[in-house]
Amino acid sequence: MRPPINRSSRAVELQMTAMIDVVFLLLVFFLWTSSFEKPENEITSSVAMSGGGTTGDSSQSPAVVTQAFDDLIITLSPAPGDSTLSKLPPQLRLNDQAVTEAMLISRLQQIAALGVQPPVVITPLPGVTIGEAIKVHDLAKQAGLTLILMAVSQK
Repeated sequence: MRPPINRSSRAVELQMTAMIDVVFLLLVFFLWTSSFEKPENEITSSVAMSGGGTTGDSSQSPAVVTQAFDDLIITLSPAPGDSTLSKLPPQLRLNDQAVTEAMLISRLQQIAALGVQPPVVITPLPGVTIGEAIKVHDLAKQAGLTLILMAVSQK
């Protein structure tokens, strides 16, 4: 036998307000925590290394750059024998390789010409003035790089 149908009960009403609030909060959360920049380690370049035409006397074959760029770390250290009274320029190192100011500018321009924007981290060691660190910051900006950071140690 079939149970009697109770006609006095109301139809089931779903309260959607709470669910809409939860979905909205999740949307805000994911927008807040996501990054809209391309990860640097996923950006690759396939630019040929040689710039000239193909001649028979060329000793180098064109190489293709397909590696991802990591952070460019520029370390400024005081010149050897430097005192606070002398005006010797600081020693520059790009990713642990000693470079001159002209070499640094050239390498930064080459990297910027590839169309990638790796983070540039400028690390002035104790004894280097803020003016020298800002000069290197300006050189990186003039080379066409935009993501430039200063790394300092806390005292």
